[in-house]
Amino acid sequence: LSSIHRMMLDLSRTIMIWGFGLAVHVYDPTSAFGEVWTPYSFMQLIGFAVLVVGQSVYGELLKIPGLEYPESVMPSPTPSASLNLMSPLPREK
Repeated sequence: LSSIHRMMLDLSRTIMIWGFGLAVHVYDPTSAFGEVWTPYSFMQLIGFAVLVVGQSVYGELLKIPGLEYPESVMPSPTPSASLNLMSPLPREK
């Protein structure tokens, strides 16, 4: 996975935890584990959406018309080449 994919997974984990906290409060308002929907929760949701869209544009998952997307300079390594780079053991010849 690329760093963009890892960031998107982290973002999805964040929204799932926040949504679970909101759902717990809706289901049981007396629970100590839930989170109350406040007037500032809309701002938090908008900020999260800006973060997701920004990461999507940066990773070229979402292409906005009118923006220029240059070709990648370095070719991506093959999976077997990546394994050789990550190994702490000396390479066999």
